[in-house]
Amino acid sequence: NNPNFGKHFSNEIKQIMSDKKKIIYNGEGNPKAQLTNEQAKNIRNEFKIDKISEKDLSIKYNVKRKVIHRILINQTYKENNK
Repeated sequence: NNPNFGKHFSNEIKQIMSDKKKIIYNGEGNPKAQLTNEQAKNIRNEFKIDKISEKDLSIKYNVKRKVIHRILINQTYKENNK
C-alpha cells in the first residue's frame, strides 16, 4: 500500500523526504495538542508551588492524568531551559 514502492528517487529527494520525517511537534505546535504552552507552565507551577496532585490537575484541565505526568517530567510541552 506504499505509493512509493518500486520508485527510485534522487539523493536530493531522499534527503527532503527524510528531513520531513524528522520534524517533531512538541507542545501546542502539535496538531493534536490538548493544552497551550501557557497552561503547561501553569500546571508545573501549580504542582510545584501549590502542591496540587496530578489527579486534581487532570480534572481541572480536563485531560488524562498521563498528559499531566508527561508535562511534569518534561516529556511534552518542554520548558525552554531544559
